This record gives sequence, structure tokens and C-alpha cells, in this order.
Amino acid sequence: MSDPDPVVFVVDDDQHIRTSLPRALRMRGFTVEAYESVQAFLDAYDENRIGCLVLDYGMPGMSGLELQEHINRKGYLLPIIFITGHGGIPESVQAMKGGAVDFLEKPFRQSVLVERIETACKMAAEMAEAAGRARAAASRFDRLTAREQEIVDFILEHPGEVTSKEIGRILEISPRTFPILARPGDRLAQLRLRRGKPQNPGDLTVSIDMEVRQGGPVGWRAKHHAGLVDLRGLAAHEKEDYWEPLYPHRGRLVLNPEDFYILASRESVSVATGQAAEMAPIAPELGEFRAHYAGFSDPGFGLNAGGSRAVLEVRSRDVPFILEHGQPVAKLIYEDMAGEPDAPYGGRTSNYQGQRLKLSKHFA
Repeated sequence: MSDPDPVVFVVDDDQHIRTSLPRALRMRGFTVEAYESVQAFLDAYDENRIGCLVLDYGMPGMSGLELQEHINRKGYLLPIIFITGHGGIPESVQAMKGGAVDFLEKPFRQSVLVERIETACKMAAEMAEAAGRARAAASRFDRLTAREQEIVDFILEHPGEVTSKEIGRILEISPRTFPILARPGDRLAQLRLRRGKPQNPGDLTVSIDMEVRQGGPVGWRAKHHAGLVDLRGLAAHEKEDYWEPLYPHRGRLVLNPEDFYILASRESVSVATGQAAEMAPIAPELGEFRAHYAGFSDPGFGLNAGGSRAVLEVRSRDVPFILEHGQPVAKLIYEDMAGEPDAPYGGRTSNYQGQRLKLSKHFA
């Protein structure tokens, strides 16, 4: 639906002006309403209507200047063009300081007034559009939490001065992991499409491996306030700068709420070339358990000699969670593919085939 036409409000105690001026303006296509006094105009005015005001400067009762002050005080989006038969420089200066579009002395050329009206109506439309955007922004802001509003306020007070990491430090916000640099064209996700219901679904229970081998860790926890990870920087990041090694205490690990972990399955897993497998928690309330950096395993994964472990992304829920060696945590849910791929997973470029506990290929 298109916006209504702007309205030219004419307020003048001169009957001749109230009759002749609206008639001339309507002939030029304007929508016009005329009022004999300021009070009559205020009684009828709807602030949601867009337009401009052609206003006599000096009238009995509330004057034009007093109406201008009232409009400014109320915040009405109504540009004003003053007309007067006895105005002088002091009056015009005062009106212009109040934001008037112009101050015309009678008699004025109709073409000049029409030009000013067109300018004022355009101003009114732009002001209304800006006010609408401001209301929408305020509405979105009001839906933010108090903490989110605090962050927005801080950013607006310090535009371009601090990084997100510095904002987090000042506002005492601890990032859960580390920032990521992604550029246009970087591949961040894969899309899987299903047709109909899954065919021949099966599943494999996966448990956690807490066995320490050759003094190595059983998992990794992402550090807070770590540096930037460049997604194009393969083997370009020292893992000790980003990850804290984890060692079990009496065969157990305690997962902190909302921290991010990398763990490995006790079992070797494999996916036939005609299938795919998605990781799902045994009990969703335990937390998020996803297959290594993808959420699912491709056809051909783990078919190498010696097999492959499932490396798990893990994030616990709202309370600390204890994991023990061999504790079941997730399931691999298998589904048949529509067809076998031309090249199954595990070629020479594979970083995860044959893996045990392993970080992504960005870390060395």
C-alpha cells in the first residue's frame, strides 16, 4: 500500500487567504485543509499525517510563533512556512531559528510558495521515514536483554575505537572460544538434502575414551581470550595458544558449563560408502555432542586399515557434567544415501581418516 499524499495545512484568520490559496493549491494537485485559528487546527490535527503547515505569523489568540513552539515541543514532524502581512526582520529571524522552512511576506508570488511547499513536503516525508526507522531500531533494542543493551551502548559510545576482544575485557565478558576470520568464498558448512523418510536407519552407541596413552591428553578445552583463527591458515596456529590439554583425574573429567571441548570416542567407527552417519546425544540434557567439525560423517569414513575414532565437539549444559572412561554419550545414526559417491571419504587430502584424538587442520 502506497503512502497517503502529504497534506498542506493552511492556518490564517484571513478569509480571503483561506479560500483563494487552497483553491490555487488544489489546482496544482495538493491536498489542502484550511483553518481559521490555531486552536481550530490543533483540535483537528492528527500527528500521524504527513504534510506541511502554511501559517500566518500574527493571529488573534495563540499566534503562529506560539504554535511553532508548541509543535517543536511536541516533536511533531510538520515543517512550517510562515506568511505575514506585517512581519519584519526580528520576526523572520525568530521563526527561522525555530526551524521554519521560510518566512514570506504578503503579497507573495504563488510560484515561490509552491516551491517552498514542495520542499517542505519532501522534508516531512524524509523525517517520517527516518522516524519510522528509529522506531523500528528502538523496538529491536527493547527486545534485547539488559546485557545486550549494555554492549550496544558501549559500542555506540566508542565507535571504531576498540576490538570485540577489548569490549569483552572492559565489560567483563569472557568469550567461550576464539574469534574466527572468514572471508568471502570460504567454505563453512555442508548441505545435506533428504527425500522422504530415512531408509534403513541404524545406530552405533559411542562412548568416551579416557585412557591416557604415552602421556598424551585425552581431550582439549578451548581457551578464552585466545587469538584469531584464520580459516585459510592450515597448520598455521600453535595449538597450545588456543587449546588447553585435558588429563583425567581418577578416570574422570568434569565439563564446565558452556565451555567447548574436543574429545574422542573409545570405539572405532566406520561409515559404508552407501551411507552417511549423524551424531546425536543419547540424552539431550547432557549437552551437545557432534561429530568432528561437521555434525555428520561422510560415506567411506573409517574404512581405512586400523579404523578411525569419532572425534567429538562437546559443549555441556547449565551445570558441570562428569564424564568417565567408557561412558556412553552419543549415537551415530546411519542413513542410506540416494547413491554411492564417485569418491568416498578418505583420499590423500583427508585430514581425519585414521584419526584418534585430533584437532582441526588449522592447528599444528
